[in-house]
Amino acid sequence: VAGHPFGIDRSFLAEELGFGAISENSLDAVGDRDFAIEFVFNCSLICSHLSRLSEELIIWSSSEFGYVRWRGDLATGSSLMPNKKNPDLVELVRGRSAQTIGEVVSMLTLLKGIPSSYQRDLQEDKQPVWRSAYVAQSNLVAIAAALEGIEFNQKKMLEALTDDTLATEMADLLVDRGLPFRDCYRVVSKIAAEARKRECSLTEVAQAVDPEFIAPLTREDIEGLTPEQSVERRKAPGGTAREAVDTQLDEAAEVLKFYKEKLEG
Repeated sequence: VAGHPFGIDRSFLAEELGFGAISENSLDAVGDRDFAIEFVFNCSLICSHLSRLSEELIIWSSSEFGYVRWRGDLATGSSLMPNKKNPDLVELVRGRSAQTIGEVVSMLTLLKGIPSSYQRDLQEDKQPVWRSAYVAQSNLVAIAAALEGIEFNQKKMLEALTDDTLATEMADLLVDRGLPFRDCYRVVSKIAAEARKRECSLTEVAQAVDPEFIAPLTREDIEGLTPEQSVERRKAPGGTAREAVDTQLDEAAEVLKFYKEKLEG
């Protein structure tokens, strides 16, 4: 708690016990719980990200979207509606993230009202750490099972695409030809406004209006754009093209390999 007067070589003792270094201040060492709070926070952050992913999977599996189909053992039927297939697994992952957020608040509140050095209150730091670790680990296992056990309905996803999602691509096309983006934005904005007025697609507007209305774009420009083409153009690092995503996956795999080897070593 306050050091000692016996001249013990602390560095030697730390090395013999397998510690990386000695504590710089004894009062701080016994009363500090930053490491525990940071661990609990990291667990809550993991669970928050998993909650966001769960929310997308829940929305995408609804009848309104229908982008995701659940394997039978990863979903349950409704107690009332025979036609339903509820994504309980990810709903529980989403809900349990609240527990870890609460544990962060619990740890911060535990620490904020006590003086320096060790206080008996600090024995209450164990349960938030253990609970957070359990929830984070089990949520990761659940999400892994979910991602391995779902099927994406690509046909339904393609059918949901409309050409108004390509409006920015139209502007980018003109940027490639040397026009300032602000001018490109005005051109496409005018076409989009006309499409809303007519309650039709951008392609249909291009076919219906005078070519001067959409200039300097042409009907061929607009009709030639596709979602796949739009995605594949975004090849910059961190982008959404297949090439960029593959690079991100390779880098993530390297990170996981590094930490796995570190833990095993």
